[in-house]
Amino acid sequence: MNYLMEAPMAVAGMSSLLSRIGPYLREDGRKLFSAAAVLPLGVGLGVVQPYLLKVTLDEYVPKGSLGGILALGGLLIFVLGLEFTVRGLHNFLIESVVLGACCRLRVEAHGRVLRASSRFHQTWLPGALMTRLVTDVEGLGAGLRNGLSLLVSSALTIVATLAAMLLLDWRLSLIALGAAPAVLAMSHFFGRRMRAQQAADQR
Repeated sequence: MNYLMEAPMAVAGMSSLLSRIGPYLREDGRKLFSAAAVLPLGVGLGVVQPYLLKVTLDEYVPKGSLGGILALGGLLIFVLGLEFTVRGLHNFLIESVVLGACCRLRVEAHGRVLRASSRFHQTWLPGALMTRLVTDVEGLGAGLRNGLSLLVSSALTIVATLAAMLLLDWRLSLIALGAAPAVLAMSHFFGRRMRAQQAADQR
């Protein structure tokens, strides 16, 4: 729940990151668009599964309908497999885009280092340059891979879950959502304390 409180900061940081690395992503624009297109399908398949389980328990189990239980059980297994396939395709596309962007970024950075003046190489130590060319680029890729994908996926999951809750039982959903402010406040409070402790440990 803590990421809900940090969503505006996360969006701002991700916007700044995308504005800088955007030129390196354009070559894989089709893959990025395809990844964005299949992500809602994967989220939707994940939300459908509790509904199928609810129908099985409410409709067929009390009646002892073995045929209905087997039919919905098979459908649930199919949905699980389809979700696994869709999410795997999404992860593959995102990984392909990130690796391509990091490769192009490294090539350009390496070219600039080779064209730099002797004064530049006297100022920068080889270890610092290697850190910039390897570790920092890897961190940038991890930010795109985990940050952007997770942010969009979490937002879609929240919206889809709330819609499914309201469709299944809007009264129970409102009762559950009534506790959300208290949960968010506690998450924000403990999140601030954890960040302060981590900052103090790093000093």
